[in-house]
Amino acid sequence: MRWRPPILLTAIARAIVWAALLPNFYVTVLLLLAMGHAPPLRTIVEMALAVGALVVTRPLLATERARSQFAPLALRPWFLASAIGAMATGITLARLAQSFSHFPMLARDTIGLAVLAVPLVVAGAGVIRMRAWGVVLGALTARGSIPIVSWMRDSLLTLPVLLACAPAALMPALVVAARTRNQAVAYRVAPRLRVAADDDSATMEPCAEEEAALAHAAQ
Repeated sequence: MRWRPPILLTAIARAIVWAALLPNFYVTVLLLLAMGHAPPLRTIVEMALAVGALVVTRPLLATERARSQFAPLALRPWFLASAIGAMATGITLARLAQSFSHFPMLARDTIGLAVLAVPLVVAGAGVIRMRAWGVVLGALTARGSIPIVSWMRDSLLTLPVLLACAPAALMPALVVAARTRNQAVAYRVAPRLRVAADDDSATMEPCAEEEAALAHAAQ
């Protein structure tokens, strides 16, 4: 029997890959737009390997074990994307803080990035573990990013950091949307009353189409 990693390990691994891919992609876009030439071959190879790793590990999120470990009411792909995005953002900000830590003049930026990085990673992991505090922590961190980036020294980091916190900011909206969608689907495909021709008793049994719709809503 093949070993399947827990979905939390898979999500963390994919977040690390995304954290390596996105900065390289950002540098590539800047080089193409600002200087008009292609990035170094090393950057292209790293991006290709990262994309390949994401493609290969994608099926691990949809295994039977993964679905049993992470089964929200609805919008499962969106919750996964939000949680992995929050962890990838936290890892990227932590790497950036580590780079800034070598320069004393960037001490405020280092502290601000580190303060945002840790709760983002923890919030993403909490959502994957289906903990309510993960959603709350992600939302609070996204809200707290506004005064933190305004306190930081480098104003060029303001917009990128705020955009990077978007996955965590979407978590509460996803919870509301999932509950609303689940209630709407449950009402629309409520089991119909079936009366047997040779029996006076009535049973409430969902038909095949209703079961398929409920299963689709759970995803």
